[in-house]
Amino acid sequence: MKAAPKSRRRKTILVAEDESQLAGIIRLSLHEAGYKPVVVGDGIEALNYILEHRPDVVVLDLMLPRLAGYDLCAMIRRSPTVGRTPLVVISGMGTDDSKMRAFEMGVDDYVTKPFVVAELIARIDAVLRRSAQSPPPTPFLVHSAS
Repeated sequence: MKAAPKSRRRKTILVAEDESQLAGIIRLSLHEAGYKPVVVGDGIEALNYILEHRPDVVVLDLMLPRLAGYDLCAMIRRSPTVGRTPLVVISGMGTDDSKMRAFEMGVDDYVTKPFVVAELIARIDAVLRRSAQSPPPTPFLVHSAS
């Protein structure tokens, strides 16, 4: 087996997906790609994991039990501690309205089901590259006296 790229080593990917067969395929594929996948089956589990462990990327279905993906996304984006976590949506809702709503809420990418897992991994790689290039938020602005 080919060694995982350094950019993937030790990166934790939380997958919030309630369809167990798909979740298993994603978990195995992410593991084989060199990531550390963690799978949860509902929105509350996802939120708890995110707040406690701060994964590098969250892959979430919009139709999760107990806490829908849109609501989970909104809660993450409002958080001062995990608000910048990259979010990749995987959803069977492929309408322009559902995609636009997700992007307006702050998701970084949107993959419509069915999808090729290699594409999902490429999109995860891309959001990780972008997040590594983004400077951390500045808590305040400093104005120099002129």
